[in-house]
Amino acid sequence: MTPEYDQRPEAAAGKPVGAVMAAIQILRYLADQPAPATNIQIARSLNLNISTSFNILRTLVSESLVTFDPAAKAYSLGYALLELANNALDQMTSVRLIHPELERLTQQWEVTTALWLRVSQSQVFLVDRVQPNSWIRVELPVGRRMSALAGALGRCLAGFPGFDQDEMAELYGTVGGDDPVAFDEFMADVAEAKRLGYAVDRDRLWRGTTALSSCIVEPSGRPMFALSVVTLSARCSLERQLAIGADLQETTSRISRLLLRPHIQPDDGAVQETA
Repeated sequence: MTPEYDQRPEAAAGKPVGAVMAAIQILRYLADQPAPATNIQIARSLNLNISTSFNILRTLVSESLVTFDPAAKAYSLGYALLELANNALDQMTSVRLIHPELERLTQQWEVTTALWLRVSQSQVFLVDRVQPNSWIRVELPVGRRMSALAGALGRCLAGFPGFDQDEMAELYGTVGGDDPVAFDEFMADVAEAKRLGYAVDRDRLWRGTTALSSCIVEPSGRPMFALSVVTLSARCSLERQLAIGADLQETTSRISRLLLRPHIQPDDGAVQETA
């Protein structure tokens, strides 16, 4: 069973933006050069208009993605790329750390588990998932984007600072789903998620499925990931839902604490805290 995803233009791959593609080409070109390169070298090598290349380089310099040597009139990669790379490596390390917990939850509860990375105020990105060994299961393909206010994960994320009421109402209006609730009811669900430490979406986003989500919080206090479990509603009694929710909340709280200090990876692969 594969749920339908948001197919709005901003959620799907659209037409590439020329200036952005040219900027990426310039960064990759500079990365391949043994020495700084001039604007003329860059433009000729990439078949770019010299004026266009210069304007893009000037913008990249202003953001410290590229540095400029006035004496040589040449460009090279800037330190801001190292910051971006370090942040990406931190996220990848976190995903590897969290993966054993996805496996544990899937094995223990026979559910699909999913790890969603919040990539912007309005979107999340599926970076990891584990599926049960079952003929009937919910399929969630890695690499898909979804609204940050969709389903159970949306009810969790909406409880953190960052949205004002009008912005949230506007974004929620674009979410859709098989049986969406009114915004007032959504906000009541958000309040309940804050109280419990996890949120539940039963048959609202995808009919026939129940999803539970809880947020993993980075040291700054912002939600970094949403950890979700998804199963068929017919297999999720209220008693089972409460038990999964409690396990999920305890798991995300423990992982959030681990992101604040050093951790170890025990032999069984489960995430544990150091003393």
